[in-house]
Amino acid sequence: MNNPFTISFRMLPQKLISRPAQTNEIIDAFTSDQAPTHTFMITGVRGSGKTVMMTEICSVLRNRKDWTVLELNPEKDVLKSLASKLYNLDTLKHLFSNASISVSIMGFGFTIDDTPVDDYEVIVERMLKVLKKHHKHLLLAVDEAVNNPYIREFAHAFQIYLRQDYDIFLLMTGLYENLYELQNEKSLTFLYRAPKVFLEPLSFDMIAESYSAVFDQEPSVSVEMAKLTGGYAFAYQVLGYLKWERKPAEIKNLLPEFDHYLADYVYDKIWYGLTEKERLILHTIVKKAGSQYARSMEIRDAAGISKNAYGVYRDRLVRKGVVDGRLYGQLRLALPGFERFIQKKELYA
Repeated sequence: MNNPFTISFRMLPQKLISRPAQTNEIIDAFTSDQAPTHTFMITGVRGSGKTVMMTEICSVLRNRKDWTVLELNPEKDVLKSLASKLYNLDTLKHLFSNASISVSIMGFGFTIDDTPVDDYEVIVERMLKVLKKHHKHLLLAVDEAVNNPYIREFAHAFQIYLRQDYDIFLLMTGLYENLYELQNEKSLTFLYRAPKVFLEPLSFDMIAESYSAVFDQEPSVSVEMAKLTGGYAFAYQVLGYLKWERKPAEIKNLLPEFDHYLADYVYDKIWYGLTEKERLILHTIVKKAGSQYARSMEIRDAAGISKNAYGVYRDRLVRKGVVDGRLYGQLRLALPGFERFIQKKELYA
């Protein structure tokens, strides 16, 4: 049997822990007779399972009658890609042909009613009209959306399609800072209003049960492993992967390699995406409390940050999934072993 855990991003692992409540919330909203929303945005820290949740939702709806699911690359011309992918689906091509939508004889561009059309917003709109006539629903999935010209152009068109009451739905994932920047574009207010799903840590119980189902070990060892992950989805995969490959006598023997994978794959990217003040707050938390909660007042005073400025940085770090602010007036690091990562940064500074 192959290792059921993976350390590769964008791949659906054999062993994973679903988030049924949040997943079903999105599926139920999209499939209800009167859909309360046509857009959801899934956000969370790197490695929190955004792509896994999107993949699960796409898989469920792809198997539903009269649903078509397309995954779109945010770094390419999204509208052009959408038109091409829709047209080339074997299940739909005959519907478009019957509606006089086709690819030109030379294979470059589309024709509608035998007239060449190079405006992909118009082409997609005509296709959506065909889908609506045949009572078909379309889900578009964009993983790791960013605020670039392709996504902005697509989002503008999507907004128009919604106003025209087409059966089109959008599921986007992205880091908080990227989605925040995108939704604050003045002409994309529908994204600002779109429901956001923030991925919280996985349940320790579910992680321990998952490990026990894979490894022949005492329940206490599975609990110890679950605690080490901190509920962080990527850490759950890394620790399971290492346990499978190394088969250590004790879990603590995996810690150096565990920390290395987290730093190399995720933590370095998170760290260099933070502002100087955000890093200062994290350094201060580690000095004051290590991996435990530190009082906000003490963090502010030690870092020399005003109360108002601290509130802004605190909220930003919470939304980025880097700190846990669930206890009033206190903060702690939200990622497993992140205090050791920061201590090493200080050591080699």
